[in-house]
Amino acid sequence: MHRLFTRYPEALARSARIAEACRFSLDELEYQYPEERDDPTVTAQATLERLTWEGAAARYP
Repeated sequence: MHRLFTRYPEALARSARIAEACRFSLDELEYQYPEERDDPTVTAQATLERLTWEGAAARYP
């Protein structure tokens, strides 16, 4: 990249800073289920599945 952008060293440096800022660890990911459920007798997983299917049906009729 340095060879391709020798006339723009500031762009190369900025790109490197952006790439550094974009790093993350897979350990940071976690499941987040809906806190509020329509029916408290239904599990969070079942609620998530229902909402997913409803959203899919609305987006892909």
